[in-house]
Amino acid sequence: MATLTKRPLEKEIDRWRVIMCATMLCLASVMAQADAGDAPRILIPLDGAWQIEGNDGAAKPENFPHTVPVPGVVKLAKPGWGKPLSPLGAGHEDMLGRHKGLPKDEAEKMRNQENKANKALGFSAYWYRRTVKINGAIPEVALLRVAKARWGVKAWVNGKDVGEHNMIRTAGVFDVRDALKGGGAENEIVLRIGGRVHDMKSEVPKNNLWGGSMPGVYDSVCLILSGSPRIVRAQAVPQLADSSVRFAGLVHNTGGESRSISVTVVVREVGSEKAFAISEPQTLSLEPGAEKEFDCVVQLPQVKLWSPESPHLYAFTVEAKDPGKGTVTDRLDDRFGMREFRINPKTGAATLNGRHVFLRGAGVLNVTDLMEHPELQDHVWREDYARQALRNIKDINGNAARSAFDFMPELWYRIADEEGVMIQDEALSGARGSKPAALAAMFTQWIHERANHPCVIIWDASNETHDKEELHPAIAAVRHLDLSNRPWDCSWAPTGVPGDVTYERHPYSGWSKNYSMESIGMAYAEKEEFPNAVHRPDVEKVPLKPGWIVNEFCGVFLRSGGKVSAMFPSMFLTRMDPKASPGDRYVVRARYQAAEYEARRRKPGCIGVLWNPYLHGSDRHVVDDVTIPRIEKQFFRFMKDASAPVGVMLAFFDVSAKAGATMKIPAAIANDSLNDWSGNIKIAVLKGDRNLLTAGVLLLPPEEDAEIEKKRVAEWTVEGRAAVGERVEFPVQIAMPNEAGLYLIFAEIKDADGQTVRSWRDFEIRETANP
Repeated sequence: MATLTKRPLEKEIDRWRVIMCATMLCLASVMAQADAGDAPRILIPLDGAWQIEGNDGAAKPENFPHTVPVPGVVKLAKPGWGKPLSPLGAGHEDMLGRHKGLPKDEAEKMRNQENKANKALGFSAYWYRRTVKINGAIPEVALLRVAKARWGVKAWVNGKDVGEHNMIRTAGVFDVRDALKGGGAENEIVLRIGGRVHDMKSEVPKNNLWGGSMPGVYDSVCLILSGSPRIVRAQAVPQLADSSVRFAGLVHNTGGESRSISVTVVVREVGSEKAFAISEPQTLSLEPGAEKEFDCVVQLPQVKLWSPESPHLYAFTVEAKDPGKGTVTDRLDDRFGMREFRINPKTGAATLNGRHVFLRGAGVLNVTDLMEHPELQDHVWREDYARQALRNIKDINGNAARSAFDFMPELWYRIADEEGVMIQDEALSGARGSKPAALAAMFTQWIHERANHPCVIIWDASNETHDKEELHPAIAAVRHLDLSNRPWDCSWAPTGVPGDVTYERHPYSGWSKNYSMESIGMAYAEKEEFPNAVHRPDVEKVPLKPGWIVNEFCGVFLRSGGKVSAMFPSMFLTRMDPKASPGDRYVVRARYQAAEYEARRRKPGCIGVLWNPYLHGSDRHVVDDVTIPRIEKQFFRFMKDASAPVGVMLAFFDVSAKAGATMKIPAAIANDSLNDWSGNIKIAVLKGDRNLLTAGVLLLPPEEDAEIEKKRVAEWTVEGRAAVGERVEFPVQIAMPNEAGLYLIFAEIKDADGQTVRSWRDFEIRETANP
């Protein structure tokens, strides 16, 4: 591996400015008409309106009377289909709820009937069609790239079969050079996608957890034109120890004669033409049809790190040049961020760029399921929608999300890079019966497609699975491909490799009808964490090793509009008035979720706590308007405090207290900020007026700031401090009120920016103290 040093920049800056200007002008012309040969690499976007038709046969339709956007799904076709296409959407919650409580044989019979009906929905195939004209001759390399399509994609160009791709989560790339026509002639591109998941043959799992099944070309499509040798891929590998970046990639000589090329890498600030780090050329000789790897290191001046607080991005260009002719054969552009994410194999602590980090945010961001939500149209593919969805996580004091059960469209990863949201990128929801070699092939594509995204910090092989026979060999086969050596998460079948996630916890204590603040307190008091209760009997119930994550948990579920979930009614039907207002239900949900988040965040050995639900295809989520999307205000209020970088928790979970009694109540600090914290911890008691739950179980609506002073009964203050990463308890001696009644109690701190952070609890004095 050659170490490449920075050149004097004066001449190089001028040269790269000319290159970038020429490239931008060329790309601008492509949008109107595609001119082959004007630049080393031409990307011809094929997103937009396509013709579409559905049928149940193998032959291409004669007519295409509908149009549909790409990227998108078939439900967006105009005019509509006049028939149901998918069983999902908000009705999916009702469908699953119908099975609940039935005898096992009756539930199984109902599921079988519904599955049979679902297999007849829509069409067995959907055919996409569009045309494109390319001026000039077709260059040596011409590829059609379909970023993602379900269920599988087969492609024809001008009637010629150019290939098939059945890995629905990764891109299909087809060689179309011999099929394309240049000289301004019209080219017809036809894509056939499977219409029903049940009909698709695949050696890797097809469905995600909730069975999202809406077909469509749901990610971008483009033509890639270049000379040869071409740059197949390039991976940027940040090396923070010496402020350098390793670039490793692959070039391919598609021609019929031997060729030599020089490979050069240039690094720029995103949005800038200025080349401030440029490599010396690396010469490679390639036989006809051969592929060769290049590998070099570029030193960066004045490195700016990527983090949620400062998501700085760099752009890089890899150029392949024929040294004899002086012509550039190909040029690849991409972005990267200078960041390293690690899990200490001894302590289990996570670090980002060598500093403590704790993952806080959304555990179920299921974008592919969201695509078929009945209230959404093209929202998932809109820049403003994806950006707002990710900004919500930052606004609620989060820094991370799990792309749950399935991959997102590429747009979402790009925006996560820009917004500074760390992504636990999840591939599957179970792998039972899959072939390890097929999984490894899919994981290989996954790594090559996503390696340069700084937002991706964990490769998550699967949700909720014990399938180590299938997944462990696949992970072992591809681990070396990620040169940044990110950790892997293999759910309930951890890899056991030092530095990987040691376990994936999904505690759903809120499903219990007897869920209460006392049960949250008991969970907090347990200093060790154990495998999920749904574990198989052959799995040993031993404490988890440090380095585990809670990447999905929920206190209590509600549906949109504050409706009770048929699947998970929990305490809303057992401990709350069935006629309670949606507003009161929202308060109960938010308070319980925040209390459990506070408790779980303080467990030793945990690298992050991500809450559920956020966004997916059912209407069981925490947004009150999925079309914006906007987080419901009570959830936002309390979870923002629970997720604060410096969090406070009042470790008080009692329902009642004795009048006039003196109690020691711990106020616990969790410092996940970048700096040590010190300050006052205030404990205040307020007079409450109504209980939202049933007798014996308390939850009061907390007061807004303006009302707190009016109802304050007593207040105490202690000094506290916590170093970065520390969890510390500070006992506070409190005298309980003498008068019987309902009371609120909260702990309060100020963060480094002066923002107030609170933790709320409730209690009752049942008898007035004797005078």
